[in-house]
Amino acid sequence: MNAEMVFAIIFAIILMGFLFSMGFEQILSIFGVSGQAQMQSAVRNVERLSGELYHLAEGSSNTYPVSLPSGSKLCFLKQSKPEPNPARNWNPEPFIYNNMLLDPQNQYFGSNVWIYFTPTKQEGYKISSLEPVYNFCALSGSSLYFENKGVFVSVELL
Repeated sequence: MNAEMVFAIIFAIILMGFLFSMGFEQILSIFGVSGQAQMQSAVRNVERLSGELYHLAEGSSNTYPVSLPSGSKLCFLKQSKPEPNPARNWNPEPFIYNNMLLDPQNQYFGSNVWIYFTPTKQEGYKISSLEPVYNFCALSGSSLYFENKGVFVSVELL
């Protein structure tokens, strides 16, 4: 093996190491954006499904299989009483509960759907005509049951 080949291999190894160490954060952020898009897609699907059921006859129902990124939760809250329900995985941090869900000045006040990516990334949504039977969070792999109750569409875990 000649000297040029040795230097070319060393240069290639250094370049790959540099790209891997500097680009690793970008690769992780791409996966994070993908997970966030998957969560927002789940919210849109829930909104679409509840809207379709709302316009059907009372008693109409449907199920929805939940598919979320690892460590994420799709939560459903009673707008009037978003109290914690640890038995059903809804246990918000005190800051979120007091400053976001109970404060009428906050944009998330009155949210009935809450997505939990990580402890620092959470968002609330208001879906009209949707009323959960109880406060709960669905994890990936669980199923939701939607039913038209006449004036609203209920949702609960199966």
